[in-house]
Amino acid sequence: MQRNMARNNRLSLPALALMLCAAAMPLHAQQPLAGRADLEQKLGSQIPLNLTFTDETGHAVTLQKYFGQHPVILQLGYNHCWLMCDVVTNALVRSMEDLRITPGTDFNVLFVSIDPNETWQLAARKRFSYVRAYGRPGAGDGWHFLIGKPTQIAAITQAVGFHYFYDPAAKLFVHPSGLVVLTPKGVTSKYFYGVEFDPHDLRKALMDASDETIGSKVEALLLLCCEWNPLTGKYGVLISWLLKIFCLGSAGWLFGYIILCIRRDAVRRRLKEASISP
Repeated sequence: MQRNMARNNRLSLPALALMLCAAAMPLHAQQPLAGRADLEQKLGSQIPLNLTFTDETGHAVTLQKYFGQHPVILQLGYNHCWLMCDVVTNALVRSMEDLRITPGTDFNVLFVSIDPNETWQLAARKRFSYVRAYGRPGAGDGWHFLIGKPTQIAAITQAVGFHYFYDPAAKLFVHPSGLVVLTPKGVTSKYFYGVEFDPHDLRKALMDASDETIGSKVEALLLLCCEWNPLTGKYGVLISWLLKIFCLGSAGWLFGYIILCIRRDAVRRRLKEASISP
């Protein structure tokens, strides 16, 4: 019982983010975005493997290093984005925990930052935290966080159809959430949208990609880490809403857990009294 409750609590953050974004979608429909921000499905598109990035150790690497033998899960975002990007990466961690295959052995994972001003030291800290959270031995060999220059970032985002823009007033990147599964040759094979990824579907996508199979299009779910504020006429990060809903959700979970403990202790006392009564 406690294990199930812990798992439900672990899933609360993505669920809350999904509720948050869904609530904001009517506002997006009323007001156009200041730029394009969506994940276009470019199935069969070849990403340029000769692009050079900087990895989490500060060394220059080409994308070719991570391709050739295994399929690749690509996540695009930026390390300072603690809201949507962290939600997506945490969801990926949970999905990979239920996979019977392991990064570094059966597939690779790449997080490529869309912010050209980020440092490899920040990428290293992010990688360390997620690899530790995942906890499977050897996973670090197949999970890397890359930073790059604007031209390199533009080349890979355009190749996979990842559209985003920077809002200087809010000082944030407005971007979609999702993952792209690539074949060992660097060809887009499958797209995943949202903030939760079914392990069975993810494993199947990786198996198909390993065989250089191009999947079919899926229904797109546009989730952005911003909202349109009709009072200010600007987009803002959904931080305050997230914190409010997260606090309410956490308080509800804690209340339920306390009630469960009280009831369980009462049952134990009754059983103990019954066992010692003549």
